[in-house]
Formats: sequence, C-alpha cells, structure tokens
Amino acid sequence: MIRFLPFLIEFALLIFCVLDVVLARDDEIRNLPKWGWIILIIFIPLVGCIAWLVAGRPWQSKPAPQVWAQGSGFPEYQRPGPSQAEIDERLNADLARVDQEHEEALRRWQADLERRERQLSSDPEARKQEGDTPEGT
Repeated sequence: MIRFLPFLIEFALLIFCVLDVVLARDDEIRNLPKWGWIILIIFIPLVGCIAWLVAGRPWQSKPAPQVWAQGSGFPEYQRPGPSQAEIDERLNADLARVDQEHEEALRRWQADLERRERQLSSDPEARKQEGDTPEGT
C-alpha cells in the first residue's frame, strides 16, 4: 500500500491541476495558453503540475466581488441620498425653529425681568431684601 502512495499523490495532483486549468479564465492564465498547460500537465505530470502551480496559475490577489443580496441595502458609495433642495429645506426649517425658540426665550426673560421690576417698585420690603435702598435716603 505504501508503495502506491507516491503514484496516488501524483495522480491526485494531476487531476487537481487539470481541473484547475480547465476552470481558470483564459485571460487570467499566465505564461502559456490554456491548451499548452493542459498538454504539459498530461504528458509530463509531475513537472507540469509543479510548473502550473508556480508559473501558470492565476494570481489570487483580487478579492472576490461582494454580491449584495436583495434587501441588504446599498454600498455606501451607491446609497441614494437626499437632494440638495431637500437638505436646504430641512436646514431652513431647523434654523426657523431655533430662531423661534430663541425669540420665545427672550420674551420669557423680558417678561420675568419686567415682573421683578414691578414687584420691587411696588413692594418696599422686597427692595430691602434685595439690598436696594431708595435714592435720597
């Protein structure tokens, strides 16, 4: 059994390399055309297989393209976004809301200030608590 192991390994390598050559794309194979590699691998099995693996096999440096399944969304660079008009409209609405909130805060502050001034002018006790003294006293 051990006697047949090298022949079995060589035969498995031959089958792997022939299938690899047949399944490889023509434009990715290096140094020889596809038919040249097949002839080399079949007629000189060990040398042809090693030569294919070292000098003819396509480079695997390119990552496989990602396939986007339905419902998984878009890649970031293809993601549809709002138009410039929509962005401007939202920005103007936000600015108007902030301006309105600011004006409302100023009105409340002014009303509170006027209420305090009336309270201080009508209530002399409140003036003493605040530390104010009437002028001329």
